Amino acid sequence: MARPGSIALALLALAACRREPTQGPAPAARPAPSASASATRSPDQIEPGELAEGTVVAFGLALPRRMQLERSFGDSASATGRVPLESVANYVRRRVDAETIDVGPARTVFGKATVHGKPGRTLRIEVTAGGEVTHIVLRDVTPPPLSPAADEAERWRRAGLSPDGKQLDKTKLR
Repeated sequence: MARPGSIALALLALAACRREPTQGPAPAARPAPSASASATRSPDQIEPGELAEGTVVAFGLALPRRMQLERSFGDSASATGRVPLESVANYVRRRVDAETIDVGPARTVFGKATVHGKPGRTLRIEVTAGGEVTHIVLRDVTPPPLSPAADEAERWRRAGLSPDGKQLDKTKLR
């Protein structure tokens, strides 16, 4: 049988091993990581692989400096440049709020996007790679405003339907 004194001594030794040291210097505090590297950099500097903003603007979005505007119409615009697809997609991602972003190996699509600080216009932005060239296509998909004076029956009629959802003119396809 074990002696009561030896059991108490063993329990004290175990308890002493589990305690934190109460003396000695406190461990050096590590600096907290910064929220983002871009917060500490100067606004006139860009990170490696980041594209600089250009002077050409399409639908409120300033295009990257290394891309050239190829075509511009009332509801669409396209630009091309010899830049990596990933860099262009990241450039767009930082400048728009998109409802959906579909990312693939050769294409990134920003659906129902609005440019930061430019509300009121909804865009569909496609960034695609074709060999060494990256293309960006912007399409204005802003729905037309509803006439506030139109009642529900008038809106149905403009859609070619009766208020119960039946087609008004069966000779015309919608």
